[in-house]
Amino acid sequence: MKKFVLLSLALLLIACAPAPVNDVEPIDFTLVEGSGGTALSVVAGAIAGAVETSFPGSTVTTLLGRPDDNPLRVSSKQVDFGLSSNAAIKMNFDGGLGVKNDNLRVIATFNASTLQFAIHKRFNITSFEQLIAQKPKIRIRLTGPETQLGVLFDQMLAYYGETRESMTAAGVEFVSVEQAAISEMVNSGALDAYFTTSSLPAKVVSETFASGNLVFMTYPTELLNAMNTLHGHSIAPIKKEAYSFLTEDVLSFATYTMLFTHKDIDDEIVRKVVKALVDNIDLVSSSMADLNGITPEYYLLGVNIPLHPAAEAYYKEIGILD
Repeated sequence: MKKFVLLSLALLLIACAPAPVNDVEPIDFTLVEGSGGTALSVVAGAIAGAVETSFPGSTVTTLLGRPDDNPLRVSSKQVDFGLSSNAAIKMNFDGGLGVKNDNLRVIATFNASTLQFAIHKRFNITSFEQLIAQKPKIRIRLTGPETQLGVLFDQMLAYYGETRESMTAAGVEFVSVEQAAISEMVNSGALDAYFTTSSLPAKVVSETFASGNLVFMTYPTELLNAMNTLHGHSIAPIKKEAYSFLTEDVLSFATYTMLFTHKDIDDEIVRKVVKALVDNIDLVSSSMADLNGITPEYYLLGVNIPLHPAAEAYYKEIGILD
């Protein structure tokens, strides 16, 4: 009788234990990244490589997309997984673009993109507050209001009770051009300032600051805290080590590239993706300089919407999440 009870107890414990990911059954899924040849493409390649290493025979179909559009494509289940910034994902989750896509769930965090707002020294403006107060006749590179970069700028303006329209009426000109065109336009005098996000160090910054005519914009603590609290923009420094012309860190905003999905995706697929990312962290770490030396804990940085339950469960199992 005692043996029977012990055996029954053992079987019950086995039945209740979480199912380990110890099989090698391949998985197939779609992943929407950026426009090709960008940091998102590198991250997508690292994800695919990790999955295919852990689960040979898996098929990760990567599709071209736009970071601002990818959350909607995932939320509507056109694709299984997507890559975008935590700010864009949060904005979609909260309904900031008019549609609440609260079925989005985060899987893991990757590289950071830091806001870098540069302005010509001849304007004698070094802070965002001064720009708001003076509203000079200046040409600023800025993407449209439908982009995450444009939304961030508009949110910063709104904090001071301003809009693009009010700034334009005062003489500020906003010029929407691709990042690749910034250096030539700044160096030729066609642009006076630019508002952009990128990894550090940014090629465009190195190219435009070579003349010694530009300076980084700074932001008051109140603005940084408000953008973080109200809109989920992470506060991060432009480290002085990133550029030879900096003598001290400059506090700014950063967004993190995140792998995300929708809440109805199969738990086993999510679990295997997370396991692959953790088990092959050296592969991920070596994919780009921004990720060099990361540990599994890095995958949880900047998370501002719910994790997928299967991802959360796996992180808890390996002891990096309470």
